[in-house]
Amino acid sequence: MRHLPYFPCFDCRRNTVLNDYYMVDDSLWIFAIRAELREIENLGFVPIRLCVVFLCFHCLERRIGRKLVSSDFPPFICNEENAFVRRLRGSTE
Repeated sequence: MRHLPYFPCFDCRRNTVLNDYYMVDDSLWIFAIRAELREIENLGFVPIRLCVVFLCFHCLERRIGRKLVSSDFPPFICNEENAFVRRLRGSTE
């Protein structure tokens, strides 16, 4: 039996590997995870590549206080293959 990797949303613990694998604009991500970045820096560590937490779409929207829009997602392969991002961009392919 094959097991999927488990990358839990930091807030709700939902496995983000299923449908929530995406990348957003760096400035939006920094805004969303600013508390975690401060905590890491206070411990004397330097965050590497800003990938210190995973967030599902719903929890990211809650943190930024608005719905995500297509311009939040840079043209990366993971975004091109994500059904949620494709819907935002008006593509049903």
